[in-house]
Amino acid sequence: MMKKQRGARVSFDQATVKGSNDSASKPAAKPGRNSSLSKSMSIDRTLQMHRNLIYSVDEDNIDQTMWMAMFNRREEEEPPADWAVETRTIVPVMPPRAEWLTQATLPTRLGPPDSRVERERQVVLTGESLCFDGKPGTLADTVPLLEITAVEVEGRWCVVRTQEGGYNSGGTYWMGGDAEKAHVWREKVDDQWGAAKAKRDDPWRLSKLWCQGVYNSRATQNFIAVLIVASFVTVIMEEQWQPEAGTETERLLRQLDWVFTCVFMLDLTVNCYAHFFKLFVSEVWNLFDVVLVFLSLIHLVNISTSNQEWLLPLRYARAFRIFRLAGKFEQLRKLVGAIGKSVVPMSNGFLIALIVGSTFCVLGTQGFKEDDPANFGTFARTFYTLWIAMSFQEWQTNLRYLDENEKVDFRVLAFLIIFVIVMIWIALQVVLAILLYNFLSSQEKEKALTAKTLLTKNLAPHKSTGGLDPLLHQLLRVCQEARDVSKCVTRIFLFCDAGERGTLGFHDLKVGLRKLHTQKPIELTDYDWALLTHDVSLLDEDERVGMTDFHRLVGVELMKHVQRHLFGVQGMNEHNVESQWQIASIRSLLSIQRAHDQSDQGVLPQFVDQTPAQTPLQGVAPNVHYREARLRRG
Repeated sequence: MMKKQRGARVSFDQATVKGSNDSASKPAAKPGRNSSLSKSMSIDRTLQMHRNLIYSVDEDNIDQTMWMAMFNRREEEEPPADWAVETRTIVPVMPPRAEWLTQATLPTRLGPPDSRVERERQVVLTGESLCFDGKPGTLADTVPLLEITAVEVEGRWCVVRTQEGGYNSGGTYWMGGDAEKAHVWREKVDDQWGAAKAKRDDPWRLSKLWCQGVYNSRATQNFIAVLIVASFVTVIMEEQWQPEAGTETERLLRQLDWVFTCVFMLDLTVNCYAHFFKLFVSEVWNLFDVVLVFLSLIHLVNISTSNQEWLLPLRYARAFRIFRLAGKFEQLRKLVGAIGKSVVPMSNGFLIALIVGSTFCVLGTQGFKEDDPANFGTFARTFYTLWIAMSFQEWQTNLRYLDENEKVDFRVLAFLIIFVIVMIWIALQVVLAILLYNFLSSQEKEKALTAKTLLTKNLAPHKSTGGLDPLLHQLLRVCQEARDVSKCVTRIFLFCDAGERGTLGFHDLKVGLRKLHTQKPIELTDYDWALLTHDVSLLDEDERVGMTDFHRLVGVELMKHVQRHLFGVQGMNEHNVESQWQIASIRSLLSIQRAHDQSDQGVLPQFVDQTPAQTPLQGVAPNVHYREARLRRG
């Protein structure tokens, strides 16, 4: 029965390909005649090669791996650089060679039991996974060691079984080819599997995870913030009262200082243990805490023992305790971070102001040192004099712009006025502008993140999306041209088709999408599958999707994804009438285009075909199994 259904499918597509080939073999149309028809018949070379290879053979001699062989040959014709680099950010690739523990080229059997094909592959064992190489350099599949349930030898095969509902959904992997290799690889995988489980169950690691959860909780952070404020209030009280040594107040304040310092030392120790080592040192505020706490501790030990005078300035470190709040609250951290990012560009402005000011100091010293040696006798005196002039202080008493006859010395007065104009109205304004520009740039980035969160919130009511939103978002982010999207979708199809059947079922797509590199893991459900394949013309008799129909499916979902986000952006710009109408116009055009595409049968998506429009292919008839599939699915 299965063979009969498959034969019916092949016969239908053979007629399709035959019609396309017959039309292509006819004499070329004259210029200006039937040009639109000829243009509509051109389709992407990749998909045409797949269609010819899959469906142009006799149904009794169908080789399920022939379509994969054709794709491999096409990759050999083109250099690997021809494939978009961004594609590899979605489809997993082999781990770096530095992580390889052992590797060999072995016969392997991957995929579902009903379509498992024996193939020579490079097998790589790392400290975390067992990887099977695809071509070129992508992963055919990978098995996390912690999800292995059993490693056995069956005849000439080393069999690796995985847990149900895990990363590989209970898949079984065969490798070895002969009994000797099977036993060798069973020992290697078993040893590394045991090491991975020992690392997972390590008490040190588990205690660190528990400390991370406790330390990063909101209650703990709020408690530490209260202690920081209380410590700073104690420092203010000490500076206000200034108690004499040996008094009751002085002893109480010192005891409180010891308590706060010990608590902060405990906080630093727990933080270091929970995030040791890389996470701890990569956070600037943690390093600030280390310096501050140790300076305070050295000061307390000094005044309680030898009381060395050269260590007494360390008490000033307590005044900076309040800045530790910036490491505890997100908003304060953002503000301080924005100011910090402005320091380096602002220092360039300060350097320009310093150069201009130094130039005026040299000119003032050379021009007025003989007339007024008290204010302009040396470079340092001139610098101090001009600093007073820039702050508008003591012009009348100290700056001698009046000569001995009480007449105005216009040389000095003009020099001071030009200096004030250049420094205050120009140079310092440039410094301020640089500070504001970089500060506002950081704030704009924060606003963009907030807008993204708002957009996600606006799209929350659209729950019936088919589950592909993370993949569609990644495609729009990394693919620049239609050709890149087409190649990326093709590679995703090949990656998901682990059994090399040339079609994808629900289980194949569910397992494959889960392994893609997306911002959020894709967990395809039965409901999502029903939404994606509501157009039953995408499915064959076995409820599976072929290469061409997979491109159609992704193209339709990509358009829906763009429309949903346009709706969210329109909601964000509801107070901007111009933006509202522009976005509404784009949505309307996309809706009309989508309605036009749904009214056609056998239409390829625009990003697959590099022709300007989506037009029906000559010789493609409506799906002959549409009614039967509709009845099967209710």
